[in-house]
Amino acid sequence: MKINLLFSSILIFVILLISGCGGTKAGEKSLLNISKTDLISFTEKSVSPSHIEINLSNYHTEKLIWGSWFTIEKKTGGEWHEIELIPPEPGIDRTWTAEEVSLESGGKRTIEAYWTHLYGELSKGEYRFIKPFWFNNTDEDDEMYISCEFII
Repeated sequence: MKINLLFSSILIFVILLISGCGGTKAGEKSLLNISKTDLISFTEKSVSPSHIEINLSNYHTEKLIWGSWFTIEKKTGGEWHEIELIPPEPGIDRTWTAEEVSLESGGKRTIEAYWTHLYGELSKGEYRFIKPFWFNNTDEDDEMYISCEFII
């Protein structure tokens, strides 16, 4: 009985190790649940192959909060897929900072993001820029993923 349990445990571990047991990999279909809400406006102001400027408006009664993390996905065959990270250059730090940025209720601002250190310059195609947001009265674990679609 103990041998069967040990063998089963080792087999499960090996299967998880081989499968990667992480999030999606570059090129795989997106698993992110993008929220649709009238409480946040997140629209393209300007875009280039290396960065984006987005107009952000907070229509909620609470302060809107976000951090530095973002991701970009590309639409292929009618579905969203993660795009591959480029190999890091020596001396380039890809660590996300723990800063929190906020926007008061009724506030508007432009946010910018540069991604050449992560993805290089984007080729022609349809993309979406994704960031998690949460409101002051909620826990960070209750974040909403909001996207801004754009075309290069």
